[in-house]
Amino acid sequence: MRCSWLGIVALVVASAANAESTPVRCSIEARHSDGRLSIEWKSAECTSKEDCHSRNGNSEMEWSKWQGIKPADLDREGAALDARMKAEAGELRCAGTVHAGVLNGTYSFTPDAQFAQRMEAMGFAQQTPERLEGYALLDVTTT
Repeated sequence: MRCSWLGIVALVVASAANAESTPVRCSIEARHSDGRLSIEWKSAECTSKEDCHSRNGNSEMEWSKWQGIKPADLDREGAALDARMKAEAGELRCAGTVHAGVLNGTYSFTPDAQFAQRMEAMGFAQQTPERLEGYALLDVTTT
């Protein structure tokens, strides 16, 4: 069990170091057709679809899952926002500035090491930050 915990910590540290060296941009906007939030993130070096192999994605979800942002905030040109979505697997974050009805900023995901440990205890081995990020987006829980 101790080796698993140390492995998880090493993965989280390596992921954080990689995230710092490769900025990931994000944008959040309102979907007017169904009133949901749309978030997109991609690596700063991603200049075309062919360059975008990793650290990119998008998702649509309810505004109520997010803190630090409301639909009306996107009408405040120049507003500095720190939007966060906390899930059992970790926290998604998009911090930046509103321009033309879109929050543009820097994306990060902070995995929850205890969640990863619980997943491994249930038999789901090799929990990586990327998997944990996917679990957060899908709202996977261990309870």
